[in-house]
Amino acid sequence: MWDEMMTSRTMKRHRDELFAGALRPVDQTTHDLMRSVCAHLTETDGRPVRLLLESFPPETVSGLWIDLGDHEVVAVEKNTLPLHQMVILGHELWHRKEASLGRRDANGTEGTDGTGGSDRAVAAAARVLGDRWNLGDAVSYVSARTDYDLEEERRAERFGRLLAAKFLPFLVGARSSTPPDAMVGRIRAALGR
Repeated sequence: MWDEMMTSRTMKRHRDELFAGALRPVDQTTHDLMRSVCAHLTETDGRPVRLLLESFPPETVSGLWIDLGDHEVVAVEKNTLPLHQMVILGHELWHRKEASLGRRDANGTEGTDGTGGSDRAVAAAARVLGDRWNLGDAVSYVSARTDYDLEEERRAERFGRLLAAKFLPFLVGARSSTPPDAMVGRIRAALGR
C-alpha cells in the first residue's frame, strides 16, 4: 500500500514536471509536444533524449526506450492517433523514470534498461543499431532477450495514461469545441474523460 501511494505521488510529480517543462503554443502539433517533452528531459538531465516516430513491425510493441549511454532513444509508433502516441511516450518515459529510481528489473538486478530486461539486452540492441537505426531489428532482438514484468508494465501504462490525460486539451482540442470521433471517444473514455 505504501509503495503504491509513493508510486502514485511520484507519477503525478513527474507528469507535472514534464507538462510544465513542455512548451505548448496553441498551434503546436502532437509531435512538437512530444519533442518538447524530450527536449525538456535533455535540458534537465544533461543527456540527449531523442524521439523517433517509427512504424513498428506488426504484432510487436508500439514503443521502445533504450539508454545508449551517451544518449537515449524513445521510439513511438507513428501510425496511430496522437492521443495514443502520447500514452506510448508516457509509457516509455515511465520505464526511464523507474530506471533512474533504481527499481529492480524482472531479472532481479538493480535498475532497468527501459525494456524490462537486463543491461546486456540493451547493449546488444545498441550493437544491432550501430550507426543506423533499424527499429525492426532492435525490437526483435530486445523482445526476444528480455523478461516481461507485468507490474512494471502496469505502472508504465498508468503513467502513460496520466501524461496523455494532462496533455489532452492540446492533443484533441478543448472538450467543448472538438467533437471526438469514435476512436478518440473510446480513448477519452479509457482516460476517464
